[in-house]
Amino acid sequence: MGRDLLTRMIYGARISLVVAMLALLVAAALAPLWTHCWLLWRTPGRLVMRVADTTMAFPIILFAILFVVVLGGSMVTTVFAVALVLWARYARVIRGEVLSLRERDFVAQARVAGCSSSRIMLIHLFPNILNTLVVLLSLQVGWVIIVEASLSFLGAGIPPRPRPGVR
Repeated sequence: MGRDLLTRMIYGARISLVVAMLALLVAAALAPLWTHCWLLWRTPGRLVMRVADTTMAFPIILFAILFVVVLGGSMVTTVFAVALVLWARYARVIRGEVLSLRERDFVAQARVAGCSSSRIMLIHLFPNILNTLVVLLSLQVGWVIIVEASLSFLGAGIPPRPRPGVR
């Protein structure tokens, strides 16, 4: 029919990339908050980790489909469905990194100097977990695009926009 396939693929990939970036940013923003909760209050932090374990036990695509079907298909619900599946992975990895860093000498020196737990997390721990977070973000981009495409293929993803002039 004389249509340019590369242009059509680039046009279609825009939505997938936007959903992937937004979902990864939401999930990556939630994980340090839960880790900070764990650092300050041990018991609620343990509860959060059990919720993360439960989230990771669910089949990913099933959880995302249920979330999108219940709330309706749109870009926002797709982003939050994928982010709710991903946050547990980030929380697990970041928690392990924080547990490792927490035992180092610079954290002990900060505690001796009288720094609060919030200051230790922001000034000392967060810059050290940033590299791990960026690597995890880059590894998850392809996975998120596949999940979003699977949701769209199954009819539970982002509904297609009607193009002007096309019936």
